[in-house]
Amino acid sequence: MAVLTVLVVALFTPVTTFAGYYDFRGMDWPAFRVMQRDLNIVEAIKRDYPDIKSLAADKLGFIGFLLGPEYRVDDMLGLADVHLAHLPYKHDANGRFIHGHAKYDVDYTLSRNPGFVYMIIHTYPNLDHPYIKGLNRKRLEEAGYRLAYLSSSSSYRCVDVRGSADIDKYFRSNEYNLAVYVRTVNQ
Repeated sequence: MAVLTVLVVALFTPVTTFAGYYDFRGMDWPAFRVMQRDLNIVEAIKRDYPDIKSLAADKLGFIGFLLGPEYRVDDMLGLADVHLAHLPYKHDANGRFIHGHAKYDVDYTLSRNPGFVYMIIHTYPNLDHPYIKGLNRKRLEEAGYRLAYLSSSSSYRCVDVRGSADIDKYFRSNEYNLAVYVRTVNQ
C-alpha cells in the first residue's frame, strides 16, 4: 500500500512545483533565468541581424522555440540531425564510452553555413566547447565567424561584444559561459 501511495503522489504532483528550481540543462539555476537569457539573445539577434535566418546550437530547446519557424536551427549534437545521429559513438583514450554529448561533426555543422553559432564555452582565450572537440574561437574565426554576444547560466544578461578591443575584460570575472558567434563572411 505504501508503494501505491508514493506512486499516486508522484504521478499527481504538479511538474510546475520544480519549474523555478530546475534548469533542464543540468545547471542549478532557476529556469526563468535560462529562459530570460535566451530571450535576450534572440531579441539581440533579431534586432541586430534581421536578415540572418539560421543558427547552429548545442542546446536546441528554448533558443529554437524562441527563434520561431522562420529560422533554420541546426542541432550540433545529433538529437535532431540524421547525419549526426547516425555517427558512431565516441570513446575516450581508454576505450570507454563517452555518454551524452558525444556525437558531433564540426566540419559538417559549419558546412551548413549557419548564420550564428550558439554554444557553451569554457577556457579563455580559446573559448573551447567542453564536449565538442575542435569547436573553439580559432576554428570559428577561421570559418568566418566573429564573437557577437556573451551570456551566462547565472544571469540573464546578453552582452554585446562586437567590436570590443578589450575582450579580456569580459572574462576576468569568469562569469560568461555561453557565446554567440555571427558569420561575417558569405560562404
